[in-house]
Amino acid sequence: METNNVTAPEKEKKCRSAIALAVIGAIAGLFIPFIGFTFALSGFYVNYKEQVHYETAPGYWANAISFGISAVSWILALTLRPLVT
Repeated sequence: METNNVTAPEKEKKCRSAIALAVIGAIAGLFIPFIGFTFALSGFYVNYKEQVHYETAPGYWANAISFGISAVSWILALTLRPLVT
């Protein structure tokens, strides 16, 4: 009986594109929170799609932090809005 030795592909260290999306999202989220949310969500999607090839934990953490920065920026903008108008 012949058996096929199929092993799971060896994963790379981290998905650089997801990390890049997180960094860009964090920076953009400081100024325009909606853009930061968009980049963070796209980073989550990239991590999800590339989980077979890469370790995704660093990307998920980075995008979660990016999402948090955007949320804090949005909350501060809404809180400080009466001072501006």
